[in-house]
Amino acid sequence: MGPEELLVLLGWIPQEQWQRQIVQQVVDELNRHGEASTVRRWFRRPQASLGRRTPLEALRVAKGPQDPLLQELRRLAGTASS
Repeated sequence: MGPEELLVLLGWIPQEQWQRQIVQQVVDELNRHGEASTVRRWFRRPQASLGRRTPLEALRVAKGPQDPLLQELRRLAGTASS
């Protein structure tokens, strides 16, 4: 599943280029070992290290590409696929 298709299913279309790039990176990482339904669930599952936000919520509230929430989101995606 590609990032655009996933975001349509989740009901959010990022407005900023950096948001699209982050989504692409995270989806690519998750797709390495998961199927589409797993990736979709991952974006909707609250994570303690994101302040009990879902990854999708973290993407929405992040202020910029260097936001600590996004760094943690990338880390979580890397550990989810291992």
